[in-house]
Amino acid sequence: MFHLTQHLQLDAELNIKIGDFGLCRRVSDEYQVYLPTTHRELPFAWMAPEAIDSEKFTFKNDVWAYGIVMWELITRGLNPYGNMTGNQVLRFLQSGQRLQAPPYTPEQLYNQIILPCWDEDPERRPSFSQLLQELDNLVVSLQRNNLQQLSSRYEKLSPRNVPSIRSQDIFNRYC
Repeated sequence: MFHLTQHLQLDAELNIKIGDFGLCRRVSDEYQVYLPTTHRELPFAWMAPEAIDSEKFTFKNDVWAYGIVMWELITRGLNPYGNMTGNQVLRFLQSGQRLQAPPYTPEQLYNQIILPCWDEDPERRPSFSQLLQELDNLVVSLQRNNLQQLSSRYEKLSPRNVPSIRSQDIFNRYC
């Protein structure tokens, strides 16, 4: 299942709600695979390389997409891979490259949570229960170290305060 960041919304208690289920299909266990039966545009930027190649979708593909969504959240919604085409994204990933961590990302978040989601071997990617445990451990560690990222809040921006940033410029800088 792919959830582009713009489809994630927060309620009053800051719980994430997911919208736009156009690509969603019910699967009952971790080993079930969804094969699309119709040709449709697929969101390459959120797809694991093996899903791009085979168009078979598994829970391990979802873990890959989760890593992309985490990257998007850290960058406040920048477009992963800039203006690359699907084929360019696939070549980029197959060459072993990954999106880089923005400079303000806690090292543990990138190295222990996000990068493992993008492991080349789907079987080495963590499960969502493992990710939850890692996130809990990370929060405890960051609190123990009293890192400022945990106690600061994002500023509220009105449209007129938001600088114009091209995602290609960010891609060139961080990828």
